[in-house]
Amino acid sequence: MTRRVRLPSGALGDTGYYVSRTASSDHLVIDGGPHGYQNAGHAHADALSLTFSFRGRPLLIDPGTGSYTSDPDLRERFRSTALHNTVTIDGRPSSVSNGPFHWSRMANCRVDCWQTADAFDFFDGMHDGYHPLAHRRCVLSLHGDLLIVADIIEGSGLHTITAHWHVAPGWSVVAQGSRATLRCGGQHVSLTVADGDIEVFTADRNAGLGWQSPAYGRVEPATTLRVVRRGNLPMSILTVIELSARNALQAITPEPTVRTNGGVADGSGFHIARDSSVDYLLIAESAGAAGPPRAVRRIGALETDARMLFYRSSAGRPVSQVAFVDGSLVRAVGGGLRLEAPRRLPHYFADLESASTTPPDHVR
Repeated sequence: MTRRVRLPSGALGDTGYYVSRTASSDHLVIDGGPHGYQNAGHAHADALSLTFSFRGRPLLIDPGTGSYTSDPDLRERFRSTALHNTVTIDGRPSSVSNGPFHWSRMANCRVDCWQTADAFDFFDGMHDGYHPLAHRRCVLSLHGDLLIVADIIEGSGLHTITAHWHVAPGWSVVAQGSRATLRCGGQHVSLTVADGDIEVFTADRNAGLGWQSPAYGRVEPATTLRVVRRGNLPMSILTVIELSARNALQAITPEPTVRTNGGVADGSGFHIARDSSVDYLLIAESAGAAGPPRAVRRIGALETDARMLFYRSSAGRPVSQVAFVDGSLVRAVGGGLRLEAPRRLPHYFADLESASTTPPDHVR
């Protein structure tokens, strides 16, 4: 008998790919690396894009190559930013091509944080392809529960930001408002955004969306989901993919975050209402890989100095689950829960409904 060994999540440093894996065969790959090799002739404008397989079945895909020189328009379309699972600003690509195998401008990625744990993985990266604006992408994979993607556009002025999600053939898609339901065989997931409506494109020749190239020279129908927001920066698109039907997602809304000294917080906060819980997500402002200490800020009932804080309120418990990255303090407003460490912890997770959960010695 061949014994199956589950590979852990990890980073492929030389290529810049970050891989999140779960026991249920979910497989997430995030591109946080350089634009390409040498002159990047075979690269695509895919900075910070991702692909995702759900329980071993491809769900969010890279649509492929299509063509090289025989069809210049097809070549340009399939390596454009809009044909990848990432964000465009004002309809522009993150890298600008110059012929079928060259580029006139290439985006540079920077990964500020990558943490893996038994219960979750977290990625925080940024690229300069829209300079002077910046696209920051934070990805939280709560294993077997939620995949949360926060696309934060930093800068100023009035802009249009667009998120594209390319769905593998075989999945049926029904979208209504801010939610899309995807089904394939006996499996189904939902994709919900915090603000805006989800548009669905299948084999759309005008928009150029809803196509895949499973092999060079072949182009076949697929499905693309698109979310468009227009407003003054900074602005974000939060996308939540629900991986379990046990606690269905109802709605996502922005959640105010404030500094405990009364100042305005620059980070992003979200309130995720579900059937049997309320989840909160806080993402602090970007400060680079080794920026200055972050201020203590509050979201919901908790205060923290962490780069990322996720917590759940359920079953009569103000806090039933908590996860954070790059922090030393999590405390309940008004007393109660208090996690405090003498130094910043790379990551921490506790399921407070589980009797087996015991805080580490350096946390009280």
